[in-house]
This record gives sequence, structure tokens and C-alpha cells, in this order.
Amino acid sequence: TAQDFFAINPTPASVVFFSQWEKELQAYPRLNQPVFNDAIRVPLIGDATIRHAPLKLHDFPSGRLFFETWEKEIDPDFASLKKSNVVVVHNNYIIGHDAKKKRFLDRGLWLLRD
Repeated sequence: TAQDFFAINPTPASVVFFSQWEKELQAYPRLNQPVFNDAIRVPLIGDATIRHAPLKLHDFPSGRLFFETWEKEIDPDFASLKKSNVVVVHNNYIIGHDAKKKRFLDRGLWLLRD
């Protein structure tokens, strides 16, 4: 389960879950992804669990999918249609703030003024 983006309802169970995840990482610092993956599968209190589902990849694409795969589409209209429906682009698969900013600027996705 990738945790690049979260959409969370602040329920008692979700508050407990994220608090437990944070405590676990503070007590035993390590990569957060494996800890998240293990924790999301375990009941919290009694049989309370966190309802979760992955976000749709076509709405929340990775940098590789958005900037590499879709830009190489044979049909530019089809690639443009896919991109027009995106909610959030994860600007990953590139290293460094300046490189990420340039990639967004070059494609008209950087909307902040410096």
C-alpha cells in the first residue's frame, strides 16, 4: 500500500491509528511504509478497523506515469484527455526541489509566484 496521498475522515479510529503509527515510528525509527502496511491490517480497539482503499491511479498518478508514460502516448489527444482528469500529480521519480519545480513550470503545473 503506497501512502503518497491520504484522504482521511477524522474518526476516533483514524485518530488512534495515526497516533499509534507515529508512536511506533518514534520508538523504532525506520521506513514508515512497512510500519503503515502492517498497522493498517490490524484491528485497533476490539474489532475496530480502518476502512481504506487505494486512490485511483488515473486520478492520482505517479510522476513516472504522468510525466513519462502518458507523455509518450502515441495519440496526444488521448494523453491530454487522461491528464485533464487528474486530481493530484505526485511529482516523484525525479530528485531535487529545483528539478521538480522546473518540471512543473515547463508543463504549466506550477501556479505559485516566487
